[in-house]
Amino acid sequence: MSEHRLERIGDNTFFGDFQVEKDSVFDIQLHCNSTRMYDVMDDCHIYVPRERVPIAFENNLLNHLVNNVTDDSSLEFALYAITDINQVLRKVLPRLVNSIIETITKELEKSKIDLKSVFQYILVRTLAESISRNVTLPANQLSPWHLFVAVQCLYQNKGKQKNETVCKVLKSDLREHFHRRLPKLHYLYLLPCVNYLLLFSDDNTVISDFRNRREEGDGSEWKSEHLDKRIHSVLETDFSLRILGNSAIAQQQQHHTEAYVIELLQHHSTESHLCQSVLDFLFEQSEEIWKNICQSDNGDKCWQVMCIAFQNDFSMWNKFIERLQIVNIFEDDKVRVTFFKNFNVNGTFQQLVTISSEQLLNFFDFIQTQKNIWKSDDDLMETIGRYIDKIFYCKEILSCLIDILWNVLSIFILFYLNETNHVNYETVSETVSDKVIELTKRLLDNLRTKHNKKQSELELSLQVWIQLFNHKINQGVNQWTRLLTESLKTWFSADYFDGLAPINCYHRKALWLLTDSRLNLLPDSCRKAFEKCLESNSEHFEFNKECWTDKNRNQLGQCIGKSPWDLSEWNSFLSLIFKDSIQQEMLPSDDHIDEKEEKISNESISIQMDILITQLRRCILYIEWKDIIIKHQNIKILKEKWEYIQVTMKRLINAIKENKTNFTLCELLKSKKNETYIKEVAGDSFDQQAWSATIEKFDKFKKCDIILRQLLSLNYLEKVPSDLKLLHEFLKDPRNCYISNAELQFENEMKLLECFQDELRTMINREQNQAFRIKWNNCKAKFQNLERLKMKVQSNQSELIPDLEKQLSHFVEKTDKKTTRRIMTAWRHVAKRKNK
Repeated sequence: MSEHRLERIGDNTFFGDFQVEKDSVFDIQLHCNSTRMYDVMDDCHIYVPRERVPIAFENNLLNHLVNNVTDDSSLEFALYAITDINQVLRKVLPRLVNSIIETITKELEKSKIDLKSVFQYILVRTLAESISRNVTLPANQLSPWHLFVAVQCLYQNKGKQKNETVCKVLKSDLREHFHRRLPKLHYLYLLPCVNYLLLFSDDNTVISDFRNRREEGDGSEWKSEHLDKRIHSVLETDFSLRILGNSAIAQQQQHHTEAYVIELLQHHSTESHLCQSVLDFLFEQSEEIWKNICQSDNGDKCWQVMCIAFQNDFSMWNKFIERLQIVNIFEDDKVRVTFFKNFNVNGTFQQLVTISSEQLLNFFDFIQTQKNIWKSDDDLMETIGRYIDKIFYCKEILSCLIDILWNVLSIFILFYLNETNHVNYETVSETVSDKVIELTKRLLDNLRTKHNKKQSELELSLQVWIQLFNHKINQGVNQWTRLLTESLKTWFSADYFDGLAPINCYHRKALWLLTDSRLNLLPDSCRKAFEKCLESNSEHFEFNKECWTDKNRNQLGQCIGKSPWDLSEWNSFLSLIFKDSIQQEMLPSDDHIDEKEEKISNESISIQMDILITQLRRCILYIEWKDIIIKHQNIKILKEKWEYIQVTMKRLINAIKENKTNFTLCELLKSKKNETYIKEVAGDSFDQQAWSATIEKFDKFKKCDIILRQLLSLNYLEKVPSDLKLLHEFLKDPRNCYISNAELQFENEMKLLECFQDELRTMINREQNQAFRIKWNNCKAKFQNLERLKMKVQSNQSELIPDLEKQLSHFVEKTDKKTTRRIMTAWRHVAKRKNK
């Protein structure tokens, strides 16, 4: 039997260096202090390395040492043992430390963590510290997150049981981490580790200069899987540590995890899900936690995170605002003011809530629900004022705003009219807050006057505006009605409507109110104000076609006779449109014209015709109103108009039949549109044959007038014959004579011009031919003096008077045969017509 010395390194643990032959059977006895022999029992641990290679022995030694650390006692044993094997550890630790740390890290990532891994890490870090002065070691620390997991495991398993070695290692690790420039999120993981140490020591210098050493990072740390769960775990552990440490930690803490995580999240506008998850967790916490969150900046950062998380989801805003009220966070006026101020001035939030009418309505509903946040009515009205110029003018939003301003807020200011400054309730009068009136005016003005809107948007805003006149107000009814009345009067007086700005747009405004029973929406006082507006602007109510379109007339026709106006009120309104004086222009009926009145002078004829023409012009304008006028004969003014049209048509028909039409009348009725209108109203009584004969005569005079004016203007005649000159002067102003009388007076001149109209037209058309002009100028003095050619029509050319024959012969010599032939043919034509 050979003897080998073993070193006792524990109560039941021995270490020795000896060799055993391969496949040999051996029995081990322990002999201590060379005086007594002990049999090695089963519960003793004897490490018998078999390897002959020294490196393998060293590796196994370290691995056995680390793997058997499971609790405080085994850790203490291992720490005691390293003093005896320090030389071995210096050799092996640099080789194995990375793999050991990696193994521990993997264990810490499991869902269920064994405290064994934490103690193994403490051992490795202690070994590293013991030899680091003499040996260069690779990185051997856990990451901030894994260090937090280790601390969490210690806290959950050991509570407040202090282990000096553990505290020493943690403090060393934290100091090294805090002196690096880690990403900000990593510091969140380290804060509970600091608070864990504060359970055992009041030394918090480990995180000095904490804020100045943080880096933004590259963002990759925010992409960690289940980051929200990590943050929940950090917060939950930190809160539990405070409870475990009572007030000790709270008094010494310089940084609260809840405040720090809010500070981090406010800069990550894309992490809405993460923000909401964290807020969900925080809103379940105590009032103390929320005081910590809001104490540094009055909750500004918290509001920013809420904005990222909830955006324009006001169901979530309501939920969490109510929770904040439960924990009395708004009892601090500074916090409350910060919250409502952010609703006012935060540009991102304003963009979110004004993205659609639905979102804006949700916001105003939120205001109405959570008005206690603003605490004072003035604060709430300031918020409303910020959005008035940005809102969508739809009925739901405006109704909500009016409800807030007039039915929710305490809008009254009480004045006690008592000279002794004592309250006298018998003399109390109330007035609406000036701010409420100001905001209401802005709302009403914006609804009426947003000229930069599209036409469709303007129409919608007016629809909303008029609906407000029927909105139910519970308080301040008189002031509300006065505001509506002023808004109505201002709208009606403005020279703007339908996207255009003509001066006489007032009838369209009246029509708009009358359409779709909008007038019924007006309170009685507003309706009376509207009727006064109609009267004061009566000079602008025109019925002519420039103001009224077919659409306008159709709308009016559908409204006439409907409530709230009775027939008398409708008659008054329509009288503003048809306000011309009928009686002054009415001609006496033919049945009342006696024989003496039939013998009227030419001047009287002219006056009578002027009146008839004026009446016809007005009747032509009435034609477009015919359907309305005929349909509503129960209204006095329309009945009078129809009678007026009928009397005028009767006089026109008689004038045509009796050939008592002048040039102005024919000029008026010659228009195809006017002729159609007249025939439409006159019906079967209109004498088409007589009218056609009259127009034919009128057209002949117009042709003669054109020829004469062109001949004279082109100076073809050196001296104008007196009879043609008389005809020319007459045609300049023929309105004072009937066409039938003019036909008799100028019969010969008309026949002459009619016979030679082709030749004269040829001469006029050849004005630009220079050769013809020279020839004409040479001949006209001798052969074209029509004063000398004034003739009596002869039936035969041979019977022409000698002087005329001589002149014509000379003319023929200077004129081409074609022209001469045409002249003579026309002459014979005249002679034949005369002889018939």
